[in-house]
Amino acid sequence: MPGNILETLFSGDITPNERYYTQSPAYKDAQQSYERNRSKLAKQLEAELKEAFEMLCETQIEIGYYEKLQSFIDGFRLGMQITIAGLGVTNGFSSDI
Repeated sequence: MPGNILETLFSGDITPNERYYTQSPAYKDAQQSYERNRSKLAKQLEAELKEAFEMLCETQIEIGYYEKLQSFIDGFRLGMQITIAGLGVTNGFSSDI
């Protein structure tokens, strides 16, 4: 990663959305439990219900994407507000820019 954070961000080398928290034992356990239960339920469903169940799972994934997106936006904005406050800037812009 280059030393300049803005260049790194611009070039697309910062991709926190591609990180998965698989190092966490709790995450791994929850993911394995989800997959085991999902598979078990899917095997017991008839074709029509299985299709509806798969659509429900896909919709849940889509909802998760939008929740993560909003969390990222909110966190980024909070970080910027903290940075601005830390710099002692009162009008939102530094005169050095």
